[in-house]
Amino acid sequence: MRKKSVLIKIYFLFKRICTVLGEKSKKFKYLKKRLDEFEKTGRLLIYTSEWLSKEEFRFTIVDDIKYPTIETIKKLHDFLVTKYETDVDRIHNGDYTLAALKFEGIKYWMKKQSNREDDIILRGAHIFNKFLEEGHPFVDGNKRTGWATLWIFLAANGYIFFFPMYFSEREQVKKIEQWANLKENSKNIDEITEWIKRYIRKR
Repeated sequence: MRKKSVLIKIYFLFKRICTVLGEKSKKFKYLKKRLDEFEKTGRLLIYTSEWLSKEEFRFTIVDDIKYPTIETIKKLHDFLVTKYETDVDRIHNGDYTLAALKFEGIKYWMKKQSNREDDIILRGAHIFNKFLEEGHPFVDGNKRTGWATLWIFLAANGYIFFFPMYFSEREQVKKIEQWANLKENSKNIDEITEWIKRYIRKR
C-alpha cells in the first residue's frame, strides 16, 4: 500500500485542528464544515495532480482535440485504487471494458459544434457519462476515475475545470450519484454539460 501524500496529511491535520478549536470558535467550526464539504473533491484533485506529476500523459489527437489513451486511463484508475485503499473510502481494482474507453463515437461520429469551447464541453460531458453508464469500464471507482479523466481531458484541450471552496460539494456528489443511477444515461448529457460550463475557465 502507498502512504498518504504530504498534502493529504496536512489536510487531515488542519481538519483535526479545526475540529478541536471549533468547540470554542465559530470561525473554526465553519472552516471544519467547509473542509468536510470539500474533502472528496480536494482529495481527488490532490491524488490526480500527484499522478500527473509522476506519469507521462499520453493522448491521441482527432480533429485537433486531445483524448487520453486507454493506457493513460487504466494507469490513472489503478493509481487511484491504490491511493484510496489507504483511506476510509475504498475502491477495488477489476476488469474494464476497452470499448468504453476508446470514445470512438465521441471522436469520430459526434457532430462538431461551431464554437470550440462548446464542442470541448459537450465531448467532455459524453466522456464523463461513459463512466456512469451501465456498462462502465471498471468494477469500482468509475465516478472518481471519470471525474479525473474529464479534468485532464479539459486541461489537455486548454481549459481548467474546478470547484470553488465555497461550493457545497455534498449537493454535487448527490447529483453525480443520481446521474450514475439513471437507467437512460443519455438524459444526463444536458445536465452534465451545464455542470461543466459552470466551473470551466480557459487556461
